Amino acid sequence: MNDGKRSTLRQTETKCQFCRLISNNLQHPSLRDAPVRRSVVRTQSKIATDQDRCSELFLYLDRDKHRGLNMAFAVWADEGDPASGTFITRPPILKGYPREVCDLAHHLLSDCHSSHEGCYAAENTRLPTRVLKVSGSLQAPSIRLVETTGMEGHYCALSHCWGAPDKRPLITTRANYQAHLARIPFEQLPKTFRETVMLAIGIGIEFIWIDSLCIIQNDDRDWHSEAKEMGVIYSNATLVIAAAGSRDSTEGLFPTKQRSQPVSIKVPYILDGVTEGSFNIALLPDPDNLYPDDGPLRQRAWAFQEWYLARRLLIFMPSGMSWFCDHSEMSDRGTSMDLSLYERTSWLILLEKYTLKKLTYASDRLHALRGIVADEQKFREDQFLFDYGVWEDHLVEQLLWRNDELTSKAALSDMPTWSWAATGHPKVWCPANYKGTVEPIPGMVEITTTGSLKAVGRMAGISVSSQCYLSRVFEFEYTYAHPEESMKAFDQNSCGSYIVRDSSEKKILGLAVLDEDPAPHFECFLAALTKRYPGELSDTEEQSSNSSGKYDSPEDDGTLDTSDHELDASDHDADRSGSEFDASDHELEPFEPDAEIDRNTGLEKSLKDTRETGEMKPSNDKETPEAINLNNPDAKVPSSVPLAEHEDSEGFTTDSSVAQFDDMSRTSDKEANANAELFRLADTTEFVYWALLLEPISDTKFRRAGLAMLYPHAYEESKEVSIEIV
Repeated sequence: MNDGKRSTLRQTETKCQFCRLISNNLQHPSLRDAPVRRSVVRTQSKIATDQDRCSELFLYLDRDKHRGLNMAFAVWADEGDPASGTFITRPPILKGYPREVCDLAHHLLSDCHSSHEGCYAAENTRLPTRVLKVSGSLQAPSIRLVETTGMEGHYCALSHCWGAPDKRPLITTRANYQAHLARIPFEQLPKTFRETVMLAIGIGIEFIWIDSLCIIQNDDRDWHSEAKEMGVIYSNATLVIAAAGSRDSTEGLFPTKQRSQPVSIKVPYILDGVTEGSFNIALLPDPDNLYPDDGPLRQRAWAFQEWYLARRLLIFMPSGMSWFCDHSEMSDRGTSMDLSLYERTSWLILLEKYTLKKLTYASDRLHALRGIVADEQKFREDQFLFDYGVWEDHLVEQLLWRNDELTSKAALSDMPTWSWAATGHPKVWCPANYKGTVEPIPGMVEITTTGSLKAVGRMAGISVSSQCYLSRVFEFEYTYAHPEESMKAFDQNSCGSYIVRDSSEKKILGLAVLDEDPAPHFECFLAALTKRYPGELSDTEEQSSNSSGKYDSPEDDGTLDTSDHELDASDHDADRSGSEFDASDHELEPFEPDAEIDRNTGLEKSLKDTRETGEMKPSNDKETPEAINLNNPDAKVPSSVPLAEHEDSEGFTTDSSVAQFDDMSRTSDKEANANAELFRLADTTEFVYWALLLEPISDTKFRRAGLAMLYPHAYEESKEVSIEIV
């Protein structure tokens, strides 16, 4: 191959076996006869014992700058060959044979133990209540269930999909419990379990924890007891084995995807013009099914905490294995990979990721987070209220969520509407996606003994009609420097934004995302405010000229992170009295954002960092914006924002509150005028309110109906209230 020169593969394959290997495995045979440019990238293995030698070649073939093809090749030399100074000596896994998979897994684990400072080789740890004891050989394995009663040792844990009801794995029940203590016939295990047993034997780990076999599945008491221990089980495991590419336990663990011609070739190793030995090249499977995001297990809620808590993860996909630990993320060839796993994120951002996951039973929604919460509880003074899915402190911040998609509701009837866990929709915590500071508004929001919220503060009546709906929300480009961006619909499956107007429908007050369909009238309880980040206010003309709709990705500033574990809300009844509350006893002054506020910013931490250091760290070192005073006449706070007037089709000037929203034939005009007004507000206001959108049940009782982002002049529409949110 002559890199950089245009020639056809058909011309070169007769003389070059590497070209022939490429040509025989092209998915698009037309490339054989097209002049192509070829570029090769050589990568070094990150495995310490490979000593920075080459492990992979990536070839890019392109006919023009718009069309090309990537191909990956494993390269290795034989032991003792002169080429072994340049190339690693481990052949790739091409067929998923148990021995070669076990040898590689053992190599990766040993390398982690010996060379990764952050990945300590733990001493024997307390074993879970029950484990599977494995013994024998790869050819004749033996397995039985063991009650540990305080035993210590090393064990691996399996993370897997249970699958459809007709594909459910072998389970332990009261009926077969004694039999499993004596022996579990290897041939009765589904394929994924069998290969996990072989892997454990191959890497020299005596015990395995598999949920379906180590928890008595028809014993509710045992299930709930063991569910509380998930955090300890997965964080203490020497290795978590993830069957990421399998939909159920019948599909197996080891890589199965192969090329139709999985051949390898031996080519001369030429150094300074002299042939010095040889090395091997093998075409690797397409990487499409290598990344765990592509696998079914990554979509499951229970696997979320299993992966998050794992000290080490060995991830199996049809195209190969990948390794994750605190030190490295890499393929089985030692090539660096970005596996996009859950680390160093905030509690609320973590919840956003979690709510995207799937559950077979909606009742497991909080149970599947117990492990992470239990793990983080060791480093927090805060208490997690398991019944509602929130931490006791920072309550207001946790209420500021919106539905991102209206998928299956999977509602929990016993859960209050203000809790994110009440429905199964994917959710977004808007302030957590914005870089400005979030400050609760003086007042009181607390949980009562019945689970409702007792809220004392300011509430504004608003109008949200279906004709206010903006399917595209903004035509202008907003970055994450604007809180408006967090209210934006990104695609057709997202929940769209509605324009919020005052009760007279004369002024735009802000934006809202509804939990369900619009109602004739809503109330907005002002819960918190966000100051716009310094330098955010921009030139309107410059911004409006850029309408590509693209957005900048926010920096990872370490805000909010965690997961959940059990803590019964009734343990805190003394702090959340359910007695009647009279607003007259708590006069509220007009809110000034520069008033002294005691803010506990404990949620704005990297919980991974907390767990590693044992102490809380500041979420970031960004400069805090100066406070804004609503009573300051020089502040950029428009006190009244009427909608722009325009001429109708007959030349009459009409109030756009009618023409813009009630004439459905003027969709483009409505959106254009609304966008212009919203952008002006974004450009001229220094802070926004976050408000709970409420639907009245009675004069003082409300249910949550959505989230609103309001501009400062919305305060003029508010009044003091004492209400209950159920």
